[in-house]
Amino acid sequence: MQAARAAYRRLLDGYCAALRSRPWTTQSLSSAALWSLGDVAAQRLEQFDVQQPHTTDTRRAAMVTLYGGLFIGPLGHAWLLQLDRLTRRFCPGGGVRAIGAKIALDTVLFGPVHVGSWLGLMGLLSGESRERISRQLEDKFMPTLIAESLVWPAIQWVNFSRVPLQHQLMVVNVASLADCTFLSWVKHQQSLGYGSWLGHLEGGPFGP
Repeated sequence: MQAARAAYRRLLDGYCAALRSRPWTTQSLSSAALWSLGDVAAQRLEQFDVQQPHTTDTRRAAMVTLYGGLFIGPLGHAWLLQLDRLTRRFCPGGGVRAIGAKIALDTVLFGPVHVGSWLGLMGLLSGESRERISRQLEDKFMPTLIAESLVWPAIQWVNFSRVPLQHQLMVVNVASLADCTFLSWVKHQQSLGYGSWLGHLEGGPFGP
């Protein structure tokens, strides 16, 4: 037990030292690693009831790794820094009002960018046509954004109120293990739009 604690302490100290000396690189690499794990988990869930040996789509996982490392890492780091500066300027003194402002801005501004970029950039990285990307945005953007907006405010409340600024993106990335699993599942479903939901209702307990 003591050896495990010592190893964890060394790992944490190394991470904090890297974060101080190379914040952008460290945030990008940690984002890449955690988003990669999230996609692998999503692939396992998608194959849960398949009566065949589970396989990993390495190309898909590589695309998600690139998305996490080259987009979410740098953008998330820059966004959290700017969000902190904005709230310090307009809500001096911090407190509940500042945390609420951060959550509101994060939900209203970053949320749509995050969902839209996931569906759009992942489509481009995967070689999908513009028509297919447009259809996916039309079909999946709003249901996904609504689902995200129901979960992230609670996570960010804890994050903004309890975690130092330099570690907030790590909390986001750890939570994104589940988020990426969800988003990867969304991306590879045939449909999530209102038509599909109505179809489920018509064929379900509320149907004729």
